[in-house]
Amino acid sequence: MSVFDFGNLKVSRAIFLVPVVPLLVALAFSAILVLEKVNEARQLDRLSQLILPIALITQAVHEQQKERGATSVFLSSGGQEFKQELADQRLKTDSRHAELLTFVAQSDLSAIDAAFWDRLSGYQARFQDIASTREKVDQLAISAKSAIALYTNLNTDMLDLVQRVSLISDDKRIADETLAFVHLLKGKEAAGIERAVGSGGFAAGHFDIERAARLKGLIEAQAVNFDNFRFMATPAALAAYEKMQASEVAEKVERMRNIALGQEGAGNLGGFTGGDFFNLQTERINQLKNIENLISDELQVLMAQQKGATDQRLIVLVLASLGAIGLALMISVYFAGQIRRGFSRLVTTARELADGNLEIELPPVQANEFGEVMATLDVFRHNSLERRAMAIREAKEREARIEMQRREQEREAELARQDAERERRIAQEREDQLQREMQVAEEIATVVNACAWGKFDQRLDPTQMEGAFAEIGAGLNRVCDVTEKGLNQISHALAALAEGDLTYQMTGEYDGVFAEIQAQVNSSIARLSASFARVRDSGTVISGSTQEIAGATQDLAIRTERAAATLEETTSAIKTLSQSVTGTAGLAAEVNAAAMSANDKVRSGNELVQSTVSAIREIQTSSGAIGAAIRLIDDITFQTNLLALNAGVEAARAGEAGRGFAVVASEVRDLAARSSRAAGEISELVNRSEEEVDRGVAMVDRTGAALQSIADAVSDIVDRIDEIAKSAADQSVSIQEITVAAEQLDQVTQQNAAMFEQASSSGVSLRMETENLDGVIATFRIAERSQTQSEGQKPTKAA
Repeated sequence: MSVFDFGNLKVSRAIFLVPVVPLLVALAFSAILVLEKVNEARQLDRLSQLILPIALITQAVHEQQKERGATSVFLSSGGQEFKQELADQRLKTDSRHAELLTFVAQSDLSAIDAAFWDRLSGYQARFQDIASTREKVDQLAISAKSAIALYTNLNTDMLDLVQRVSLISDDKRIADETLAFVHLLKGKEAAGIERAVGSGGFAAGHFDIERAARLKGLIEAQAVNFDNFRFMATPAALAAYEKMQASEVAEKVERMRNIALGQEGAGNLGGFTGGDFFNLQTERINQLKNIENLISDELQVLMAQQKGATDQRLIVLVLASLGAIGLALMISVYFAGQIRRGFSRLVTTARELADGNLEIELPPVQANEFGEVMATLDVFRHNSLERRAMAIREAKEREARIEMQRREQEREAELARQDAERERRIAQEREDQLQREMQVAEEIATVVNACAWGKFDQRLDPTQMEGAFAEIGAGLNRVCDVTEKGLNQISHALAALAEGDLTYQMTGEYDGVFAEIQAQVNSSIARLSASFARVRDSGTVISGSTQEIAGATQDLAIRTERAAATLEETTSAIKTLSQSVTGTAGLAAEVNAAAMSANDKVRSGNELVQSTVSAIREIQTSSGAIGAAIRLIDDITFQTNLLALNAGVEAARAGEAGRGFAVVASEVRDLAARSSRAAGEISELVNRSEEEVDRGVAMVDRTGAALQSIADAVSDIVDRIDEIAKSAADQSVSIQEITVAAEQLDQVTQQNAAMFEQASSSGVSLRMETENLDGVIATFRIAERSQTQSEGQKPTKAA
């Protein structure tokens, strides 16, 4: 039996095979949806397993931030402050390091994220670097800037590892809250660095420009990260942050920031120490740590909720898929069983009737074609029983009459024989009628048996039957017609698919199972036709584009060859020009050397005059300084005289007690007067000296100006000659570079021409492959999108 020969296939099996393809497609889609939910659940499980190491990392970073700040205060104060606090903080940091390393030693998350786990496992060596740095800090053998940088680099690396976790989840809520968590950590890290830098500045007693700029940059970095945090944070986290910003600690920190940034260099720091800033900033960072813990708890709750919802959706999806598939299978098996049992009852009943068993109990009559056939068979059975009973009664009556006639009237033997002959003929006719009815029953049984084996091409001739047999034959013919038509349509549809005809549609009107089969077959063929139509359209577009690309590539290859020839001629001309410019550059260099010699001589004379001018100006400057000193002495004398006068007044007010003080004030006033007179005489001498110096300076200035004009003119000539020489040399070098570039461009152009030839050949190959694809698609007959198959259209083979 061939693959598509359904003529001998049992009806129950044929009907069972119809929903197999849709069930397989539904099963595939269900599997895809289930796999998506499984991957989502696995992703959430990965995130939940990374929560603990992330918490340990953030705790370690928090303690490292505090140790960094304490270290900055200790180093900036020269070891005078925070010695004990630093030692205590180191113990806390080591405790967090031990917790993290213990987790790494006892766990293995490489299967979840290998890169994450490798970096986490490498922190043991980084922690050992901190131990060696602590020794240098204790010995004051390292700068505060270097120590802060070591802690900062480690914290930045660990926070980057935390940020990596935000890239794992595809869930928007989890990703946003994780990013908010990361921005909070980065802002907190910037606050920790600010604590270290600011504490160091207050401990040192001043903020230089570099430290102030560093502090300002850290404040701005916090603002950026906290703005990002506020944009993504949950309402609870945002409320906690706003409460922290409005706290007294935040106001005090802002005040100390303003003090630090309000002065550049040494100045008044308001009496604050490094420890004051460290403690305030630590309290603020602890509040940020509380917000960090709040977000961490929210993340754990959110992940648990999302994982529970995902697991629930996965279970519902699996149960729904299994239920739908199971229900479809149950319905298919049920209808197949109903049809098989219906045909089986018909075959069994017809076979029993054909064997002459008219006492058989017929099954209940159903409201379908099987019921009609069964009702007809029941009528046939009752009629046969009545005829057989009538024949028995008539046979008994005949025997009685013969016996009576034989006993009573032997004289009527001839008449009796005639009567017997007549009765025999009648009985024979009735027997013949019974034989014909039995033959009809056998024909019905034969047709029913053929239907049971899937052969619906056999029919009964109702015109050769009488009475109930004619009705039975007509009813059975209708059953065969409907079944044969439906199965033929299915067979034709499968044959059309095998031959590539995707325009075929099952036509006609069906009821029950055949109507469902018709809808499923037509829908499947229509979807296949649409898919192949899209492939065909895509092939047409690719073919057209390939032809355009091939033509453009060929045209570009021709133009590239022409450009290569032109470029070769240009290269030859540039080489000739390069030789000419090289000669010009040599002559310009010789002229430039002569001009430079003359310029050097003029410059030597000018330098001598300038030296003289400088010496005289120094004398003038010294005279000015002497004048300033004399004016200062006059001011001091005036103030001294004023103080002495005030002292005299106060002494007079004191009476006898202030007499001695009055004598001293009088002497001081006399001394101030003598100092004023001496200063006046010195001032006159200095003024006359300044006038003479001014005249000498004026004369030397005029001489220097004349020499400077000569030097400027010669220098200008030298510069112009030098520019000419340099320009000629530059032109020579540029032309040589242009020559080399032109030669390289010529080689590249030749290579491009070859590559364009290869691209053109590849385009031709691609076009041929597209034509082959069109040929394959052409073997399928596909319905056009603007038309629909008319009802009753017969299947045709593809060309």
